[in-house]
Amino acid sequence: MLLGEALFWTLKDDALVIPSTDYGAFRYSDKKGSFYLEAKKFYSASRSSFESSGHKGGTFKKDCLRELEELTSQQRVVQCCWRNNTVLQMLFSSGLFAYVRVHPLKGDIEKITFDRYLVGKLAAECITDVVCSRESVIVTYSSNVMSLVSLLKPSKHPDKLSRQDPRLNTFELAGPSGRRLERKLSLNPEHNMVLVWWRYSQNELYPWSPMTKDCDRANLLVYKISESRLELLCFYKTEADPLMISFSKMHPNRIFLVEQKVSLKNGEVNVESSQFEVSKVSISRTSPVDVLQLKTEVCSVAQSPSEHTLALGCIDGSVLLHSTCASILVKSLFIPYHLVWHPDGSLLLAANEKGQIRCYDLALAPINFQIASETPQSCNFLDLSPYFRGQPHLSNICWNRQSDVSGSNYSATSDGLVFMLFSRGPCVALRVIIGGGLGTGDLSLTPERLVCMYLKSNLVDCAINLLRCLSWENQGQSCIASLHLIIHNLIAKRLTPRSEGKFHLSAGIKSGFRKIWVNLLDWLIFNLGKYVKFLLRSENTIRTG
Repeated sequence: MLLGEALFWTLKDDALVIPSTDYGAFRYSDKKGSFYLEAKKFYSASRSSFESSGHKGGTFKKDCLRELEELTSQQRVVQCCWRNNTVLQMLFSSGLFAYVRVHPLKGDIEKITFDRYLVGKLAAECITDVVCSRESVIVTYSSNVMSLVSLLKPSKHPDKLSRQDPRLNTFELAGPSGRRLERKLSLNPEHNMVLVWWRYSQNELYPWSPMTKDCDRANLLVYKISESRLELLCFYKTEADPLMISFSKMHPNRIFLVEQKVSLKNGEVNVESSQFEVSKVSISRTSPVDVLQLKTEVCSVAQSPSEHTLALGCIDGSVLLHSTCASILVKSLFIPYHLVWHPDGSLLLAANEKGQIRCYDLALAPINFQIASETPQSCNFLDLSPYFRGQPHLSNICWNRQSDVSGSNYSATSDGLVFMLFSRGPCVALRVIIGGGLGTGDLSLTPERLVCMYLKSNLVDCAINLLRCLSWENQGQSCIASLHLIIHNLIAKRLTPRSEGKFHLSAGIKSGFRKIWVNLLDWLIFNLGKYVKFLLRSENTIRTG
């Protein structure tokens, strides 16, 4: 079971209903509460949980939190993302940036900074997307223009743009002019190319014009970032309505494309995924088109951090995981309008607009998830809607990033924080806690942690199914650790024909792993082969003993 603790970033008394006896939900307060509320604060502080006092950090924190609440209630939040494992960045429709530094383990606000450099300098009124790197900030609008802010003195940590010697330039984009489109951005890992794309209908018609160029009919544009200039490298027109187009996080020239085709005759839905490679002057498909046939249209899409698994949410409430090995489909209790992967790729969160969240592992096995309380809940998903006085509307949800600094105190324990943004506020920091563990102080949500949780609950089949969905090439150490836990759990029990069969199912020890052994990389065989052989000898010892 996963437990959650929610901290609502609000000082308003009339926005939420949080009982003082509820030990899993908190909000900020600048007033002294009742006896039960003070006891709750003391209890949460003693177990290293959230800080609900608004006096921490002086009046600066309270005033900034009130300003953040006012901004979220009056302006549209264009984007919210984690710049690192402690700093959350929010861009509002006016061009104002808000940087919220939080404690990576608790989600408690430590500092709020506002950056007004872009306010009044925007090339158009309606911002659609933004991407940020150490060297630049790129903003797109509903019109065919794009702003590039070059930072001549970049900072190692997120800081105000005015302190980094910014240079603002505006460029005209290729594509249809005079039309308001929701243009999206994606930045490659080397930060030297940016991708601009937008959706379009399959049966969309363009007015005839003898001067129309091919690039003006495209809906995928790739630009090269060169100091303070943008240069169009290549363009492409998708064959269907794109659901997701993004650069790979591992290969700087690779692009992932997911399209949706809906038949007008019988309503059949086909989702096609493919990969493209960007060269100096062209873009070309480098993989065969992978076609998925669905019953209903897709409302959400998310790619795993390993880039080997694609998650799709449909309007009929179903969730699909597709990879090169297999496809898994389950029925959810609600329509998954939001899908988000854990940074380790071990957990998938599905959420609807009401703030209901359900958690799945890589095998799409549902994991019980609820707010920490004295009495367990009957439902196996987390529901935040009872805390709101009105009807909530979830607009964004994202996990915090893992620490980029190896050896940091938070490097292995800071990946269990989820940020949730509701329309017109408030913001919520959701702390995800897993029961059991591999060691004291380890709060990470790695695959081996989930396997340990399953084994403690005597769910060996769930642990084996999770292990079989891991990638040996990308998650080799997690595979070995999980395989070690499962086999030693079975060894500690009495050997039966059923438990012996589970030995074989563990990552396909006698079938799957040995069959794909010839396809694994040499370095993987060299590093992990001896551990697998050791575990095989453990099995033979038990059988002959």
